[in-house]
Amino acid sequence: MYDELIFMPGYVRAKDFGPRAKGWFVSVMYVSETHTLRGGREIWKLPKTLATFTDTARGVRVVADDGTKLELEVGKRGPTIAGRGKISTLQYNDGISLCRFTGDARASFGAAKFRVESFETPAPAWGGFDPSRRLPLPAMTQQQFVSDMQVPTFVRRAG
Repeated sequence: MYDELIFMPGYVRAKDFGPRAKGWFVSVMYVSETHTLRGGREIWKLPKTLATFTDTARGVRVVADDGTKLELEVGKRGPTIAGRGKISTLQYNDGISLCRFTGDARASFGAAKFRVESFETPAPAWGGFDPSRRLPLPAMTQQQFVSDMQVPTFVRRAG
């Protein structure tokens, strides 16, 4: 078990790479274990960075190797419900192909309170993120999250 924080600013589609070239773009991903860092970078081409996660009275503090420091207020609201879902990501690979992977996930989902209490970063991967803006609702929490990731596929430019 390890800690992970993912910033996925958008769902992308690369039309030049065919109909399967779509998924969530992961801009930055912080993890607390080196074995997930290496695997994520090498296998799934995810931009993982090592970070320390510390529980606080109101949420969590994250201090990452890229110089990012953030503190999040997180609070569960109400009951949770078990659910399943699928996710796919699309990441840059080598200029010739894109890395796409899918995963099946299970978790207990519930409403949550979520607020950025402090944020500083020199990392360009956070471009476009404005911590002073109110985050869109609804905020959700995932507990007992388990993901079964499939072997990635590499899609090449069509034609």
